Amino acid sequence: MLAEPAVDLPAVLADTQQVERVLANGLRVIVARDSDLPLVTADLTVRSGAAADPQGLAGTASMASELLTEGTTTRSATEIAAQTEALGANLGAGTITEIVA
Repeated sequence: MLAEPAVDLPAVLADTQQVERVLANGLRVIVARDSDLPLVTADLTVRSGAAADPQGLAGTASMASELLTEGTTTRSATEIAAQTEALGANLGAGTITEIVA
């Protein structure tokens, strides 16, 4: 089992109040409020990554993260991009050795 990754808030949020909850489904949610700017940032981190790729299947986590923005059965990649842009948001995915972000 992989060790739980440390969660470090950006320095700009170091003085903010943080609230952490674990939902019934096991999802860990950390909220840090900063009302100086009218922005919302969300980051989803999965406790898996390249270190958890099956033997002989290197790159599985990387490929899975890249597919997150490639469309679904109900929305194409172009539709997802347009809807994300209409919200003034960014959507991206990538992997590092320990986690998928």
